[in-house]
Amino acid sequence: MARWSRIIGLSAAMIMTISTLLLSVPGGHGNSAVQDSGPRASVLAVNQPPVAVANASPTTVEVGMFVYFDGSASTDDDYIANYTWNFTVDSRNMYFYWMYATWAANRTGNFTVTLTVTDTWGLSSSDTMRINVTAPQWPYPPTAEAGPNQTVPIHESTRFTGDWCWGTIIDYIWTFDVGGVPVRLWGRGPQYTFEVIGSYVVKLTVVGWDGLPDEDTLTVTVLDLPWPGVAEAGPNQTVHVGEKVSFSGSGSRFYSEITNYTWLFLDDTPCWLWGVNTTYTFRTPGDRLVTLSVYGDYFWDIEDNLMVHVLAVPNRPPHAEAGPNATIEPGTNYQFDGSKSTDDAPGLSYVWNFRYNGTQEVLLGITATFTFIVPGKYTVTLTVSDAGGVSDSDIVIVTVTKKAAATEFIEKYGVWLVIGGAEAALVALGALVVIKRRGTRKT
Repeated sequence: MARWSRIIGLSAAMIMTISTLLLSVPGGHGNSAVQDSGPRASVLAVNQPPVAVANASPTTVEVGMFVYFDGSASTDDDYIANYTWNFTVDSRNMYFYWMYATWAANRTGNFTVTLTVTDTWGLSSSDTMRINVTAPQWPYPPTAEAGPNQTVPIHESTRFTGDWCWGTIIDYIWTFDVGGVPVRLWGRGPQYTFEVIGSYVVKLTVVGWDGLPDEDTLTVTVLDLPWPGVAEAGPNQTVHVGEKVSFSGSGSRFYSEITNYTWLFLDDTPCWLWGVNTTYTFRTPGDRLVTLSVYGDYFWDIEDNLMVHVLAVPNRPPHAEAGPNATIEPGTNYQFDGSKSTDDAPGLSYVWNFRYNGTQEVLLGITATFTFIVPGKYTVTLTVSDAGGVSDSDIVIVTVTKKAAATEFIEKYGVWLVIGGAEAALVALGALVVIKRRGTRKT
């Protein structure tokens, strides 16, 4: 036990215990591993601290140029869990994390940059290097570009970026209000964690080498949603076959821009629709599961479903239309017309029914004819029936007028009037002949 204590004590600067390897040392016999009771040596493997190696390119730059830090040459016997780059600019501590980092040089001077690497056991080491920043030979006026609007989750770090800015820039200043409290951040890519849901206008001010500023803004919308967002296909719906159903995915929300809405369902065959709002007319009855897939940047895909209950079309009653009332003379061959009657399906039957001169008359067909002789007013009923036995009725009134007395006299005595007229004409002709002959004798 004392021997183990001495080993641990000697390694106080190191984290112990990855593994313990026990080696059996034979007592002078090469193959006596089982029976040999000779001395045993215990070897304890210990964690070694990492070795930091800081590199950068270039190491001499002008203001407005980028310095690319590289810690990839750092080593460890296990794994480096953290890389931290640190230096001071205008009394402000600058920190960058990860194996590679980029700094937009914004001040002249010689800067000592320290890289600290830490392994998974907490041991660390550091390395330093120097960066020389000189004044720009041809400074360019600054142009601020705050980047696209962002939608971010609450309680998670949000990164701003001035990567789209242009010109010889010495300062990036980000300002906004949270609950009436002003917030100010510095640097080309600062981070901030929003703790309150809402919409925030963030202003980026960049300052050029000549001291002139330029500004741009972006809007950050903070939501309390699961990452990367929520798809909303809308409520379940009930329609009949042949009725148009409307779909809307407008309630979907993403932390990035939504790039596509795809609707998928079956209606005898697979059907696809696209767009935040779309419509469809189902051809067959049944329950239809409709899946909305919402796509955002980086091809994130979130789905939501709704059920459409498609009912068979109910048998609606037909509508009978017997046509306009009519007034006719006796002897007219009148035609009934029910062609303006309607139904939701073909196959109507047509029956015309009325009482005439003491007899019940029944006519069939979409059109039918009847000769009315007896004057009077006749109420004719048209009944239309569909294939399901549902019917509707309409009436048309046919008025048969009496003939005028002169017309009746002519019809009754017209032949005799014609014969009498002919005889009178012959008598007049004979008289004319006699008169001509008498005149001839006198001469």
